[in-house]
Amino acid sequence: MYNINETDAFKYRGEFKEGLRHGKGIIDEKYTYYKGEWKNDKEHGKGVLNRKDAIFTISGNFVNGEKNGFV
Repeated sequence: MYNINETDAFKYRGEFKEGLRHGKGIIDEKYTYYKGEWKNDKEHGKGVLNRKDAIFTISGNFVNGEKNGFV
């Protein structure tokens, strides 16, 4: 299921499973932007995490919301 979940803090566009972010999606928070894969409401799989003020960009694998090997 593809859906949009928006609050003042962030915007998420992507797939859900049983009410959790799961599959491919994009989250746009105040300071960060993540585009990639999700599992059980956490960044999980291939993705790109950008800091909006250009301090860093992480591209690689994420496991349970944590970076796990990156380029």
